[in-house]
Amino acid sequence: MYIDRDVDEIVQQNSIDFAQYVIKHRALPNLFSGMKPIHEKILWTMFENKTFDFLKSATTSGRVMEYSPHGDCYPTMVYLVQKDRHKYNLLEGQGNWGSSCSKKMKYGASRYTECRMSKLGIDCMQGISKNMVKMIGNYDNSSKMPKHLPTRFPIILCMASNGIAVGMANNSPSFNLEEVCNANIAYLKGEKIPMLIPDFATGGYIVKDMKEIERVNFEGLGDITLRAKYKIEGNSITITEIPYGVKINIEAIIDRIIDKVKKGDLKEVTNVLNQTGIQGLSIGIDCKKGTDMKKLMNKLFAMTPLESNFSSNMNMLLDGRPVVLGVHSVIKEWTIFRRECMVNGLNFDITKLEKELHFLHGLKKVLVDIDKAVAIIRHSDNIINELIDAFSIDSIQADSITNIKLGNINEKYVIKQIAEIDGVEIKLNDLKLVVDSPAEIDKLIIEDLQDVIKKFKQPRRTKIIEADSIVEITKEDLIPDYSCKITYTKHGYIKKTLKTIETSYMKDDDSQVSELNSSNKSVLLLFTNKANRYKIPCASLDTCNNPSKALGEFIPNLIELEKGEEIIRIISVDESSQGYIMSVFENGKVAKINIKSFMANYVKLKNSYAEESKLLDIKYIDVDVDILFVTEEGKALIVSSSRISSKGSRNAKGNMAVSLGELEGNKVIGTIINPHPKANIILETEKGKSKEFRLDDNAPTNKVNEQRNLYEYIHGRPNNSGSFLINTRTNNDKVIKFILNESQL
Repeated sequence: MYIDRDVDEIVQQNSIDFAQYVIKHRALPNLFSGMKPIHEKILWTMFENKTFDFLKSATTSGRVMEYSPHGDCYPTMVYLVQKDRHKYNLLEGQGNWGSSCSKKMKYGASRYTECRMSKLGIDCMQGISKNMVKMIGNYDNSSKMPKHLPTRFPIILCMASNGIAVGMANNSPSFNLEEVCNANIAYLKGEKIPMLIPDFATGGYIVKDMKEIERVNFEGLGDITLRAKYKIEGNSITITEIPYGVKINIEAIIDRIIDKVKKGDLKEVTNVLNQTGIQGLSIGIDCKKGTDMKKLMNKLFAMTPLESNFSSNMNMLLDGRPVVLGVHSVIKEWTIFRRECMVNGLNFDITKLEKELHFLHGLKKVLVDIDKAVAIIRHSDNIINELIDAFSIDSIQADSITNIKLGNINEKYVIKQIAEIDGVEIKLNDLKLVVDSPAEIDKLIIEDLQDVIKKFKQPRRTKIIEADSIVEITKEDLIPDYSCKITYTKHGYIKKTLKTIETSYMKDDDSQVSELNSSNKSVLLLFTNKANRYKIPCASLDTCNNPSKALGEFIPNLIELEKGEEIIRIISVDESSQGYIMSVFENGKVAKINIKSFMANYVKLKNSYAEESKLLDIKYIDVDVDILFVTEEGKALIVSSSRISSKGSRNAKGNMAVSLGELEGNKVIGTIINPHPKANIILETEKGKSKEFRLDDNAPTNKVNEQRNLYEYIHGRPNNSGSFLINTRTNNDKVIKFILNESQL
């Protein structure tokens, strides 16, 4: 047969059909049965074949093919057996069933393992024989199976599940069976449904964040924070329970810890071992002596899957359509379904009793002449019709009588049977009263729920901890804290090293600008010739382990500089620093600005100093220091920063620190913020004169003839012109170069 259709139309329709099939028959659990279709088929196959004793898994897996032709279902059977996958197992296994908490602990092949239905699995099938649920055909209509399983409690809330369909997914948490049943009982009694908190098969801890828990209960969505369970013994940490999750396993946790150790983020850890064995899950973490173990544990929570979020997405099938429902809505919808099941079951019992009563009434008529009935059965060629004519009974009654063993058709047997008529009538009337009373049906559901609690309850595995007890981990807490050195060059290369560099590799025409002490938790403030401030976390720099062979990191690759922009100073500070940025200008002014004005979280901060006059130096101080000024006139002055008032604006022009007098063109030629008391400086003049000074050299005595050094001699108040080091006036000369000879310190 030929059909003229567009290929795009065919592909689109096939895609829609495929998507619908995956959503309805593969990926999402059914609210009523509480499980995915493949789980239902496995349980039904085992129930139908009475797999109540251990049987080869391969046999069961093969039998399931009658209802699910999509290949071997053995991996799914494994999940139903594993105790760290589901807290309430529908199957029980014998042999090696592996562990969902480990990629390496693989389960054995189906020919080596055996399984059977658990008591809970069998319980889920109660009522099928009473037509509580509709029976449907399998994929080729060769066999019948239940459309839903008549579970006696909302098992969907006790079975964690996840799956990916076309355009949607499911990730449902599990809850404690006893708590679920009690919540359902509360609803049936007209009470408020309590908030349920998830309870997972792997145990651990759950953080009680009521906002997210309420979202899970009302919306079926929400991020649940899970934490591993651990114990500390000396310098060792042992992880005994881990958060629940498809991608969370022992190996993933160990690999993440090792990776963080290699990167230097967990320097406290010396060894990690997988100690899991017969006694259960165990990850051993050995640490250095003197380690703050609780602080380390908080770092492990922040850096590894030992703390993880379970993102709830309770997407499930309700009447054949996908819908996201919260816990409370699930309880309400399941109750509607269960009421229907109970009515179906009661009607089945009523019909059965009515048939029994009908038969007994017919048997009562036979009691009038039992010998005649026996004679008809023995000798008649048309037994049914003759019984109907002889005793005024119908064909159903007559057929039932003929099915009685001939030896039982006697007065004693018949009298005993018809004696049950009153009891049957009472039972029948009671059932009819119940089936017509919603309140009585709810009582029966409550009895079932209480019975389920009695038979299958388990204590919580996932312990609840209050959100207030969780130590808040900041990004700064995750940064390893250690001292380091920062060096940078004229051409814009920067290195972070663990110790002072003796020999640093640089390009031939490059030179080192400065080396400063820092810590890995510090931030680096980079000031440029265009009055911009850039901010780089010190931790973001790679540690240079071989500075004698590496150039370091190129600053323009770390931050986006403007055209012609160069770094003139790098300052290392902490977020908690309380000092000031001191800017010294060529016009003799000094700006003292609180460091907080420079600590904004922007990478780039404009107008970081005044541009009215050329900037000579910029540094950070956390205590007051002295500042040395040398002017073009040849005078020097040392002023304490304590005498300079602070300003609020980053680009403040500052206060006059050294007076330049009336000499035309006079300016500050050099400056040292916090000079060494024995600093050696060299001044060179325009006419070629060069003179060297040490600040601890003797200087002229004061007015009371006391000896003092040069440092004390030039120390004075702000806005003073200072004292001559070189008298340039006599020779009409001027200082053009200021050199700090650090090699002489």
